[in-house]
Order: sequence, then structure tokens, then C-alpha cells
Amino acid sequence: FLAHPANGRLRDGLADGSLREADINHGLLRIIYRLLFTFVAEDRGLLLAPDASVQARARYRDYFSTARLRRTARRRRGTRHTDQWRALNIVWDGLGSPDGRPELGLVGIGGLFESGALDLFRDYDLANEALLKAVRQLSLVSEPGSGVKRIVDYRNLGAEELGSIYEALLEFVPSWNPEKRIYELLSAAGNDRKSTGSYYTPTSLIDCLLDTALDPVLDRAEREADPETALLALSVCDPACGSGHFLVAAARRIAKRVAAIRTGDPEPPPERVREALGDVVGRCLYGVDLNPLAAELAKVSLWLETLDPGRPLALLDAQIKVGNSLIGATPALLAEGIPNEAFVALEGDDKKTTAALRKQNARELAGQDELPGDTGTIWEARLAEQVKEILGSERAASLAEVHARAQRLQTVEADPTLQRQRLVADAWCAAFVWPKHPGGPKAVTDHSLRALERGETLPAETMTTIGDLVSEYRFFHWHLEFPHLLHPGGDHDGPGWSGGFDVVLGNPPWEHVELKEQEFFAVRDPEIAVASGARRKRLIDDLPRTNPTLAGAFAAEKRHIDGSRHFLSASARYPLCGRGRIKTDPLFAELGRHVIEAGGRFGMVLPTGIATDATTQFFFKDLVQKGSLASLYDFENRKPLFDGVDSRLKFCLLTLAGGGRREPKAEFAFFAHDPSDLLKRDARFELTPEEIQLLNPNTGTCPVFRTRRDAEITLGIYRRVPVLINENDPVNGNPWGIRFMQGLFNMTTDSHLFHTREELEADGWTLNGNVFERPVSGGGNELMLPLYEAKMLHLYDTRWATYEADGSTRLMTADEKAKRLNPMPRYWVGEQDVDWKVGDRGRHRGFIGWRRICRATDARTLILAQGPRVGYGDSWFLAVPDHGLSEIQALGSSHAADYVSRQKLGGTNMNFFTFMQLPMPRPEQVASAELPFDRPLPGWLGVRVDRLNGWIVDELERAHVRAELDAAAFHLYGLTRDEVSHVMDTFPIVKRKDEAAFGTYRTKELILAAYDAMAEAKASGQVYRAPWAQEVTT
Repeated sequence: FLAHPANGRLRDGLADGSLREADINHGLLRIIYRLLFTFVAEDRGLLLAPDASVQARARYRDYFSTARLRRTARRRRGTRHTDQWRALNIVWDGLGSPDGRPELGLVGIGGLFESGALDLFRDYDLANEALLKAVRQLSLVSEPGSGVKRIVDYRNLGAEELGSIYEALLEFVPSWNPEKRIYELLSAAGNDRKSTGSYYTPTSLIDCLLDTALDPVLDRAEREADPETALLALSVCDPACGSGHFLVAAARRIAKRVAAIRTGDPEPPPERVREALGDVVGRCLYGVDLNPLAAELAKVSLWLETLDPGRPLALLDAQIKVGNSLIGATPALLAEGIPNEAFVALEGDDKKTTAALRKQNARELAGQDELPGDTGTIWEARLAEQVKEILGSERAASLAEVHARAQRLQTVEADPTLQRQRLVADAWCAAFVWPKHPGGPKAVTDHSLRALERGETLPAETMTTIGDLVSEYRFFHWHLEFPHLLHPGGDHDGPGWSGGFDVVLGNPPWEHVELKEQEFFAVRDPEIAVASGARRKRLIDDLPRTNPTLAGAFAAEKRHIDGSRHFLSASARYPLCGRGRIKTDPLFAELGRHVIEAGGRFGMVLPTGIATDATTQFFFKDLVQKGSLASLYDFENRKPLFDGVDSRLKFCLLTLAGGGRREPKAEFAFFAHDPSDLLKRDARFELTPEEIQLLNPNTGTCPVFRTRRDAEITLGIYRRVPVLINENDPVNGNPWGIRFMQGLFNMTTDSHLFHTREELEADGWTLNGNVFERPVSGGGNELMLPLYEAKMLHLYDTRWATYEADGSTRLMTADEKAKRLNPMPRYWVGEQDVDWKVGDRGRHRGFIGWRRICRATDARTLILAQGPRVGYGDSWFLAVPDHGLSEIQALGSSHAADYVSRQKLGGTNMNFFTFMQLPMPRPEQVASAELPFDRPLPGWLGVRVDRLNGWIVDELERAHVRAELDAAAFHLYGLTRDEVSHVMDTFPIVKRKDEAAFGTYRTKELILAAYDAMAEAKASGQVYRAPWAQEVTT
């Protein structure tokens, strides 16, 4: 189009800015959608009217069909003539017209063939050569490997393939070179798929999710007195619908059940299912997407499913909508007014202006009388009935009837009260992202919001700015967009509505709400994108001088992201997930709970962190406490199910019940690679809300069990042994008196306190062991203590690894340990700095520490040690107890505790909240433990811990002592011998290393030998004696 000599007006539009590259791209995608739809409809024999004459059919087939166009494209290169494009538009015009094209056998079907804003290229010329090249690309594919061309089978193209096309198109960013007249789609990091975190969902996952989220609702509907009516009254919504894959899958399931009821056949014929699909799509399905092209493709997917010769495409404008599902107002929030938290300085805002607005709003809120409630319920009820009447009508028989319904819908949308309500909601949202600077448009505050509610107007510049912000952020107010489903009222602590959708489904974007500079500049300025951090910052800072246009675009994008993040965190729209580093997938999960009906069901594909991460603990704990959790199936992307995504990615199928139902148990599965894995024996297991609370009483987050047996063993431990710290019990919940520290020194912000060996030696310090000393006047020495990092320490070993002069690390040798050499760090820190960080408590009581970075798949996960009084970096977390250092170290270092820690770890961080919820007997339980030792358990443990922490270097002796400690821990935690054997088999790397070194799983055998000897001693009333020659003595 851009290269054709007759299309100068199109090129001029790009040059003067009246057309954007994105507009071009959207117009081209509309053409692609129409081509795909026409290909499919033709090849299925569904495009022409059933009563079309033989002559009309022949005329269409021989001169106007896309089958002919595709054949021509495969055989000919094409010329500069434009007749093929004109012929194609004759067909599309007919499909979009109420009168159709009877001479071609076409009836008007409307839908994506209706003329509209996206018909950018309708009146421009396109050479046959260009059109045929595009059609050739769409109708032929190359076989992998051989490169042999194969004709695309459009007859059997479904929503799955359309979704793949949508995903592929998101990979590209449009680029126009005016000098060369070349328009390109470039694949780059800053594409829509990357920036929205969009990943197309495999059908197998959707089917699995529908089993748990949709089928129970369908089963309940079928038990109603009139099951057909009950099924067609259901509402299913995808709040980030993309290409509509979830909606199509749901429609097929509902339609099959409707058709089965109508025919009395559990396997109804395809034509009856397609007939039922038309009813289901027109009444039951809803979707929202931020991308207008995605929303349009969702409609295309649904239209293809319901295409019936001679009948128009369903009117879906009231069901598939464009907007930002996450950013909008609710009746409850509007009733509270604009919060003071709305007024925060964003990118480009003036701080003084912002502070003044905040104070002004606070005064207005303080003087605001309570608003009368339910003033609009009569109007809202009438609005709901009008929308219900339109959507509940019988399927339209003609395009004219569809147009009549569209006119009725437009009348509803134009209702003055609805327009005012929408303006009020828009203004409320706009307050959070308002441009705040001297001389700027008068801002929306609570006073102006109330004026709008009374029907008053605001200054023209204010109204214009509200409109601009609506266009930029696409605010979406669920209760105004779907008034027939979300009604005024509801719980006092909810969104302010009742009702909702029967089922909410989807795979929303998994994306942090933050500006990614490399992605932004990937196409706009690749030099900046590939530059290192410091250099990239300099290049960006120079943009106002080197490229003012790009500087403005970057500032605008940064402000947009800042504004979105600010709304999501400060608006109180997401009290459970709108905190910390904001991520979209948890927000969609919280949104889904807001918009499902009390007896409804929710099912989404989400990262597994929704159940295990600290940032989502409040959300998941709320699910558990309210009994909302129905099932959670966790997957690793090993197969992979998501192409082009890290194989270590963990995601889940999460299914929840509505607020009116309490699930007595939830079903779980973890570490599946494919939905078929869920069918394996013991792959799935159930946990009650009380059991989840028992395992993680502080956070309510989800444990991660590989098998049912792991769940049973771990639950057994927690029924006998409490967590280390129970934050729900402020009096007795911390019996060991532990205080936590994230290391002593932050490796970034405290780096000015660090000294290298070269610096200290040059400054006159002397190295003594691994401590630097320097005399001070008046006698004595000042000290520089080593800064230990996590990689330098291991279980019962503070001499695990040392730094070399070149900055690399290596394990310390047995000979070095025998000579009592200490490890060398990278840095040293002043003794006074360590004392200041530690305080009196740590100086006198000592430290327990553990590695922050770890994985459940490592040889050992919980790497714990009791360290000396030195500096520690932030990768080594510290616990300072009032007492019981040896007991905590012995039990925390055991395989029993490590086994449990693996069930707690969803990612790669052993955070404080995970460590606090590990099982740890109370001090009195340890002191009174009835184990067959020659002294109380604390002393027995202390002797062995001291030996291991000391200078024992004999490898076999250390193995014996550790085995005894492990065996004692297993007894204390109450595990049977079979359970001990199972637990030890869950450490495959330990087993593999043992077998390589000793020919057998020695660690397990030693532990079981000590365990058996302790059991036999207890049964016989004897004192335990080690089952090997070496005895640990004081």
C-alpha cells in the first residue's frame, strides 16, 4: 500500500503524524483477519447462502472466491494491476451489507466485515503482485527440514491455530522507512508479547482447567428443573481474552451439553452442536482485552465457531470489550471519594503542586457529608433489564435484525445517567494519574468528583484531560460495562456489587508493572538497548539533546507505567495483591474473585508463585481461610508446554470457588510436566484449609509436595512439632527468642565499608589468620574482620570455601582444615562496624545463619551453620537466639528439617517467612524428650554439635556424628523407619554422590543404623550405644 504510486495521501499521513505506524499495523491486521475468515468459511462450505442459485455460486467460484485467489497466488507472481484487490473488496462489501451480494450468492453477515475505523485501506490501491505475495505467505507453509511447500488446511483451522497466529503477530513491531518506502514488521524485545507478558495457552492445559473450573458449574446447571435454560443463562468471562481460545473452548463444552439435552443424545451430531454454539456465544460468553486487535480476533474466533450459512454473525459488542481490566473504579471506592493517596508525584510532576493538591483533597474529604446510598438502584435495575433483553433475544435471522439490536445497544450506551456514571468513574481513576504542574489543567479532586455526581460540569480543560487519560489508560469499570451481571450492593468490605459471572477463566499476562528500558529501545534505538547499565543511563540522559522526540516518548512511557503502578498499589482496588513489586497475574487473580458470582467458579493459568511467594501470601492466606481454594495443579515447563519459555518455569492451574461456597478440601499436584501426569497414581492429593494453616500458620502459603506420601509425612511432623516462630501468638510464639538479620552488610549499599587485601596491606595492616590487625596508640590493636559470604559456609563448616587472589573461589582442602587454616574473603570490614551492626545481643549470644539462595532440587537445600563473630554479606541470613544455639543448629541441619524446607520452597529464596515456619520443637520439648541417651537431649546434641563445629577433619568420624544427629532428629520429629527411608530417598544428589564415592548410599545407611540402635535402646530400656566403633564422648 505505502509503495503504490496512487497512495500518496497514505504516505503523507505518516509523514505529518496524522497516521501512526500502529494505525497502519492495525489496519493490516484487520485485512489478515478478513482473509483468514474468508478462507475458513469458504473451505468449510459455509460462506454462501443456502438458497444461492447455481449461476451465482459459479460466478463466485470462478471470479471472486479466495480459493481462486489462493490458486493464482501459488502459480503467478502478479502484476501492478489492482483488480484482485478490488474483487476482494466487492466480496467483503457484500458480506458487510444488509443486502449482501445475491449475484454472488452472498448474504450480509456483518461482524468484522462491517465498515469502521480499522478499514484504513478500503479506498487505497494495492497491486496484484503485493496481494498475491501476502496470500501466498498465508496459504503455503514449508515443512520443517525438507522445506517442501504444503497447502494450509483452512477447513480445519480452529481457535488454537488462530491463537498461535495472534501470538506470532505480537512478536513483531511495525517500522516504516519513508526514504525507501519500505514498511517492515521487525521481531524485537520490545514487542507487544514481551511487554504484555502474553503466552498462548496449549489446548491440553485449557481442557484440564475447564474440568475443574467449568464442569462443576455445568453439572449444577444440568440438575436444574429446566437444564437447557439454566445452561444458556450461564455467564463465562475471560478478563484478558486475547484471541478467545478459552472462550471458544468453554463455548464448545456448554454447546455440547445444550445440544445433548435438545436431542437426547449424549453425543449430538455436529450440526446440532453448531446450532447450539450460536445460542451459547450470543448469550453466555464475555471477554475483555486491552488490545483492540486481540478483542477483534476473539470475536473472529467465536464467529468462526458459529458460522451458519445464510445467517449473520452475532452482535458481540456488549460481550467482548476493549479496556484495561485492572484499572477501574468500583461503587464502594467511589462512595469513599478520591483518597489522598491518589496524589503522588509521577514522572514529570511538580512536587509542590502535588502536595498542594493532596492537602486540598484532604480538606474536601474532611468536609464531605456522607453520601446517601442506593440513589441509583432504580435506574441501574432498568439498565440491567435493557441489556438482558438485548442479549437474551433469539438469534438474529438477518443482518438488518443485528443492526436493529446494535441500535438498541447504542441507545442504552447513550443513556445520560450511564454517561454521567461513567464520567464520574473515569474522573476518579484520572485523579491517580493526573498531570500535576503549575499552570496545568485544573485537577480532579473529591469536590469536583461530587460535582460530576450532581450532574454539574467541570472546566473544559479538565474534561479534555479526563478524556485524554481515558484514551491512554483505557479505564474499565466492570459494574458499568456489565450492569446486567454486577448489581449495586454486596458485602460492606467488597467492591460494592453483588452478582457476577458464573465462571471466570483465562491465562492473563505474567508481567511486572515496570518499564524495561532494553525492551523499550530495542526497535527505537538499538544502541541504547544493547548498552551496559551505566552507559545506557548516560545515553538516555543525553536523549533530550540527541533525540528530543525519542526522549519525549520515553518520558511518556515511563510516566504511563508509573501511573499504572501507582493506581494498582494506591487505589485500594487490590488490597491483597497491590503491594510490593506489582505484578499483573496476581492482580488478575484478585480481580477474578471480585467478579465471580457467589456460587461461581474461577480458573486461571498463573505462575505457581501465586501460592508460594511472599508477595502473594496475603491473597493465598485469604483463599485458605475462606475455603475458596478448590484445586492447584503445578507444572514445570519441561515438555515444554509453553514454547520459547524457560524450561524451569513453574506455573499452575488454579481453581477457586465463589464467596458463597466453602470447599472442605482442595486438590493439589506438583511438578507435573503435562496434564496427563495428573492421572498417575498418587500424583494428586487433598489438603484441608486447616492443614494448610498448620503447615504455614504465619503466611497461609502453599507447601509444595511431590507426592501424597510427602504430604502425609510432612503433615504428621507438624501435628507433633510446632513451627519455629508462630506470629499469631505474640506471647509464646517465639520460644527460642530469635531475632533475624539479613546478613550484617548489604553488598551494594554498604560497599563503602569494604576493604580489599591490597588496600589494607598498603595502609600498614598485618594479616593474622584471616583477620587484619594494626596497632593503635595507647596499646592494643584495631581489627579488620573478614566479610563472609554464603558460598564460603556449609553445614557444620565455616571453612567450606575460600577466595583466591584473582577473586575466584575454591573449596578448602582437608589438609588446610587439618592445619586449622581459615578461609580468605574478598573483603574485610572494621570490627567497630561489625559491633555496631550486631549490637550487644549478637556479640554475646552468637549466630545461626543460612544461605538465602537455594533450590529444592539442590543436593541440600537448607544450608545452616553456626558462624564466628565476623562480618556477613546479605546472601547469608542470620538468626540470633536467646538460647539453644546447638539445638537449633542440630535440628535445623538435619535431613528431617531439610526435607520439610523443600516442601516450602517455591522459588530460589529461603526467606525469613519460610525459615520461621520450619518445624522446631519448643525448648521444653527438647529438654523433656524421651530418647535413650546418657544425658538430656540438649547436652547430648551440644556435645556433637561442638565436635562438628570444632576441628574434626576425619571424614568418616564426621559422617558418624552427623548420622547420629539426623537419627535423633527423626526420632524427635516422630518419623517411622519407613518414613525415614522415604525421606532419605528424596535426596537423589546425595545418593548419587555417595554411590559414586562408596558404592552405596552411605548417608542413608548410617542414619538408619543409628535410628535402629536408638529405637532398640529405647525399647529395651538401655542407653543408646553407637552402632559403630567410634563413640562420641565428652
